[in-house]
Amino acid sequence: MVKYQWQTVTSLDESFTDGRALCYLLHHYLPTVLPQGLIRQCTTYTNNNISVPLPNHLLIRNNLFNLSLFQKKLSMLGDVPLLLSTPISSANFSNILPPGLVITILAYLANRLVVGPSDKYKLNLLIRDNAACIIQNAWRRFQDYINFSKLKLIPYGREWRNERKRIKVSL
Repeated sequence: MVKYQWQTVTSLDESFTDGRALCYLLHHYLPTVLPQGLIRQCTTYTNNNISVPLPNHLLIRNNLFNLSLFQKKLSMLGDVPLLLSTPISSANFSNILPPGLVITILAYLANRLVVGPSDKYKLNLLIRDNAACIIQNAWRRFQDYINFSKLKLIPYGREWRNERKRIKVSL
């Protein structure tokens, strides 16, 4: 799909560096939110394909513009946390986004744009069920400990406080 927009994705760390692929993904699903004309084409990733090379600081500025544009338009959708730390000064811009960050952004984008409402409901139920199981297991361990301490199988004084700290840490 991104190749359709004249952008070839070859790897997670290089292809998403300049922000064009992320902008094109958002443009593909919501062209009214992010028109294609706002995406800057001359970036550090495309500098080799240009007949007249531009100065590096302009290319980095275009990278930052695309990334901040993507983040701004994505924040308009809601339900997506701020993941990109733009604006970044051009002095410390490393030209590569970590692949983990790219995967996280793509997961949130897919969840927000691709997953249907019924699938979101199922996902929320799964998360709630998991949280309920964790809370119930912790409560059962706590109750077992109280019952054992009442039977004098476990001392209830200083040792209890240490065990209580251990229970809190394991949650």
